[in-house]
Amino acid sequence: MSSEWLVPKLNGEIYPDKPPPPFWLMGGFMKLFGTHEWAARVPTVIAAASILALTVIIADLLAIPSAALLAVLILASSFRSWWLFQRVSLDVLMTAFVCVSIVGWLRHWRGRGSAAVNGVLFLGGMAAGVSMKGPLAIVVALAAAVGHGLSMGMARKLVERRFLLPGLLAFAVIIAAWVVPLWLATDAAYHDELFFKQSAGRIASAWNHEAPFWYYLYDFPVEFMPWTPLLALGMFALIKFRPKATQSSWTLLFSWTVPTFLFLSVVQSKRGNYLLPLYPAFALLASLGLHELLALGGAWTRRVRVVAWIGLSFLGLATLAVAASAFIPAVKDQGINVPIGAALVALFVGAVFVLRGRVHLQEGRPDSAIREQGFGVVAVLVLAAVFVLPAVDAAKSGRVIAERLRDQLPSGSYVPMLGLRADEYCFYSNLAFREVESKDDFIAALRRADVRYALADTKDLAKLRKKVALPEGVVECTWETTGSRRGVSVLEVNHRPADGAGG
Repeated sequence: MSSEWLVPKLNGEIYPDKPPPPFWLMGGFMKLFGTHEWAARVPTVIAAASILALTVIIADLLAIPSAALLAVLILASSFRSWWLFQRVSLDVLMTAFVCVSIVGWLRHWRGRGSAAVNGVLFLGGMAAGVSMKGPLAIVVALAAAVGHGLSMGMARKLVERRFLLPGLLAFAVIIAAWVVPLWLATDAAYHDELFFKQSAGRIASAWNHEAPFWYYLYDFPVEFMPWTPLLALGMFALIKFRPKATQSSWTLLFSWTVPTFLFLSVVQSKRGNYLLPLYPAFALLASLGLHELLALGGAWTRRVRVVAWIGLSFLGLATLAVAASAFIPAVKDQGINVPIGAALVALFVGAVFVLRGRVHLQEGRPDSAIREQGFGVVAVLVLAAVFVLPAVDAAKSGRVIAERLRDQLPSGSYVPMLGLRADEYCFYSNLAFREVESKDDFIAALRRADVRYALADTKDLAKLRKKVALPEGVVECTWETTGSRRGVSVLEVNHRPADGAGG
């Protein structure tokens, strides 16, 4: 392994923001399949499919297999998980290993398999999760296992030597495999940035993504749509009735979600992505709560149907809107594409059949239930296929803009960016894309003699123009692939001769 592989670089500079192992994975697949964006996405796709499969395994270990299918449908189609499953996402990689860790704990709690193997899964999964994104993997998995163990009076199983010692060894080996060579190959500034500022430093203070304590209280309900009403109903049922038959299941799921949700609310730096490791548990909570309500019958079954029809109506309207995009030019022009339409249709059909199947099962109609659950499985497979072939709006993709700029500028040219991430653009060109820290810095960058083009989030650019005029000579390009409605604005900087640069 050369030093170029060992230490990730962005724009030719060392990139200390994230651990390097996920970039090694992407680099390995690109080495194998060629430098393509789909090759870089392969690890995320594998991780996303693994999350769905591990959710089924977790449901089985919790003795709630009837909740698995609906939970997988929810997990594959909520707004946030759907969006991340089709992108290069370190959060998806970490979430897959968090699920592995929880499987290890549940196997040990159930007494299935070797204690040593389960310990390796539990703590090794944590270590792999840390290697993908950071220490949040430890917080999520440990909170779930400790909370579950304490509530079930079996916390001592966590410290059994035959479980703990092999797990600690696996944890140390996985972490040391990349930390030791990386530590030896980099300087103190890199160590401080990666191992302290980007992990523990985010808890104490935030230099980006800062948000108030209640941020997730309004962000998460939107991100979990269209299943938020069902989740609220399911959690209400489990808290109100506390069913004894599934106590071991819902205590694990609440331990998996509540402590980490509160922890992340306290941390100053917040993003919707950070909650992704909790999504499998939220999906299982929604499905399990629905099962418990349907088991009560009577008025509760009617209430579940009302909530289900509200959700299905929402999905139906979204599906019709996407279908309309194929015939209405004004809608079609917004960049809605065929994969998203296919996913929405699959989600709508799958939700109808899964929910109807659950109701028919409670009503004593197993033949109808089995048939409709089968259609639900097909819908899940279609959803999985769609995120394997991701829905990307080409007009918003960094590839279109980066390649256009690459043809216009010499290699290494500086391109300032406002409100956009540089990572994707750097992937497609050899230009020096740089994210600026503030709007003032962006204005200063536009005045630089070596700047010919700049990129900005269209909304951020509109806000900037309300406060200050752009420097003379700066005009917005009218390229066919960009424009305000696409969300990315390209600015061309035509310097006057007095500025010391040609236009």
